[in-house]
This record gives sequence, structure tokens and C-alpha cells, in this order.
Amino acid sequence: MEMDNFYDIPINEIEVDDINVRKHNREDRIDELARSINRHGLMQPILLFGNAGKPPYKIIVGQRRLLAHQKLSKETIKATFSGEIEPIEATLLSLAENMQRVDLNHADKADHITILYNHYGKDEHQVAEALGLSVRTIRDYVKIGEQATDKAKELLKSEKVSKADVKRAIDAAQGDEEKADILLEEIGKLSKYDKSRAVEYGKENPEATAEKIIEVGQKPKVQETIFLKLPKRITKAIRKASKKLYIDIEDLALKALEEWLERNDFIS
Repeated sequence: MEMDNFYDIPINEIEVDDINVRKHNREDRIDELARSINRHGLMQPILLFGNAGKPPYKIIVGQRRLLAHQKLSKETIKATFSGEIEPIEATLLSLAENMQRVDLNHADKADHITILYNHYGKDEHQVAEALGLSVRTIRDYVKIGEQATDKAKELLKSEKVSKADVKRAIDAAQGDEEKADILLEEIGKLSKYDKSRAVEYGKENPEATAEKIIEVGQKPKVQETIFLKLPKRITKAIRKASKKLYIDIEDLALKALEEWLERNDFIS
């Protein structure tokens, strides 16, 4: 790759296509970014597909920086080049960079992680290693990429629903897309514990209607509370796992305890 060499590339020779994973929220806070670039200059060159001297160029990383330059009416932008790499590798580079940004929406992440997942022979471990993410995170995004409806993805893009609730609706609906969309409209109104009950009931009763699943989720459930004094290293590990896996701390601790009890035959 030519990524160590910087070039001043005419902006009118650069195209944006499917290589770049950012499809939505492209212009969010562009004015702020443009002011920063105007004051401090471009801190990091964009990455273009192919080689210098062979326009038109396709952008891999830095689409918002390009838009900011266009807003500033600049004619050129600093860029490096990937060289002749496979389009899937270019997608991987774009996704790896954008996964670290909070403003890339979950629907775009899910769609492109699913592309990589299929490319790597549905090997979630290989995708996780390539992107520096947990296998659990890859698994969640692939579930959304493969099973979420178009309606659910649009709601994700507009941030009207959470990634966790889309996954809950998919799990509770058990393959019924119409049911999943109905559940998604209602599940966000439930408490965390109500959501867990609804999903559990939906999994155990695939014939249940969406209305019945929500109704069961809203019913109070008798639970016992046990307070545990955990060693600092265990508390630290749970917090770390919760953050990395995007799982609520209480849900994670309960899951770990359940799995240990089942593994040792204390739960039949």
C-alpha cells in the first residue's frame, strides 16, 4: 500500500460508492468539522482506493473530511492510497475505521459486518479478529444484518429504537418478521426486566402473538434478591465484560451464574 505517501488530490476526481460503509448521517456536524479543518488544517489524510495518478478515485476512509473540504470550497485534499486491493479488503478498512466512531449508525454496521461475515465463510471469530471486536458483538450485528426487517433498520438509522431492542424483538418473534415489527413498536416502552420476560416468553412460545408477548412481559414476576460481596477483581472483570459485550451488568452477572449452575447440574 501507498499509505505512507501523501498526495494533493483534486476533489472533483473523487467518488463515493459502496466501498465506504457510511451510508447515513454523512453530514452530521459537518459545519463543526469544516470549521476545525479551516482553523487547524486536515489532521489526517483520507484513504483512497487504487493508486495515485489513475482517477477517478474511490474513497475508503474519510468521507466526512471530504464533505467538509467541499463545504469550504477547497479544490484539493490530502490523501493516501490503498494500492490495488480486493474490494472486500477496502470495505474492511472502511468498516474498521468507522466502527470506532459513535456516529456510524448500527444499521450500517450490521449490514457491512454481515457482508464480511459471509465473505469469511460465516466465521465470526475471523471477523471479530479483523475488526478488533468481541465475537458476541459480531454475532449481534450479524443477527440484525440478516434478520432485522427493512422497517427495523430504518428505525435504527433514525435512532428511534436501540440496537438492543431490535435484537430483543428478533429473538422474541422467532423468525416472524411481521411479529418482530409489532414487538419493536412496543418493547421500547417496557422496563429492562419486562423486556427480559417478554423475550423469554416469546422464545418458549413461538406461536404466541406479539400482543400476548408484551402482555406477559408487563406482568409482575416474583423475584428474590440476593446481595453478594464480590472481590474487586471479579467486579472489575464484570464491568469490563459488560462494556465490551454491550450487556447490562446485572444481566451479565445473572447469565454467568446461570451457566455455572447448569454446568454443575444445579439447574435441571
